[in-house]
Amino acid sequence: MLNILKVDKEVISSSIDKLLTLQDIRQNLNYLSKEINILKDDLEKEEAKYENKRFQYNKNLPYLQKTEKEYAEIREEIVNVKERIEQCEEKKKKIKTIKEFKALNKEIDNLNQENGIKENQLLDKSEDLEYKKEKMKKTEDNLREIEENLEIKKKQLLKIVKERKSDIREETEKREKIEKELDPSLVVLFNRIYSNNEKTALARVEKYCCTGCNTVIPKQITVNVKKLEDFIFCPSCSQILYYEDEEN
Repeated sequence: MLNILKVDKEVISSSIDKLLTLQDIRQNLNYLSKEINILKDDLEKEEAKYENKRFQYNKNLPYLQKTEKEYAEIREEIVNVKERIEQCEEKKKKIKTIKEFKALNKEIDNLNQENGIKENQLLDKSEDLEYKKEKMKKTEDNLREIEENLEIKKKQLLKIVKERKSDIREETEKREKIEKELDPSLVVLFNRIYSNNEKTALARVEKYCCTGCNTVIPKQITVNVKKLEDFIFCPSCSQILYYEDEEN
């Protein structure tokens, strides 16, 4: 009878050790998967930031092009007005009557006024154009910077994801190896408890308290846990209880 009890204790003790290792592996797997998801979310935010900035750039580009066209048109109009003034000045050299002379002077005055208006329009349009060019340049520089950072993050993500996937494969192999060494029904039980208790399935008993849910448990349960005669579950959170000596 004692030999059987000793075997049972060894089996239970060994199983709990393996389950604790399994729990650590499962937590590592969860952490690795979570890290990959966080990195992907971070990259998606950067991509959204880039797309938003590119949308702003493309939205404002037609306004800049329109202003550039208007600026060029006003310059062309000024050139035409000045050419007409020069033509009038040439005509003045050939006129013979005072009436024609006065008419040309009046036309030249009108053209000079028109030219003055166009010059002011050109100045205003030039300031508007410079403002829009500067704004577009800042947006373009910012867009280029975001794009460069995005490419760097993509490379970093691919590198880290590759490393984490390799870690996940290693941890998965460890998990499968341990699961094969355990009773299948115990593995099923472990997985169910693990899923129901926020990623833990085993809880240490400490000062008559379950460290999994911080619930005070009866002294007899603590005694039974120490005996290692059977798997004992917390009456509150249902996790598998285990005991560690203080010196451990």
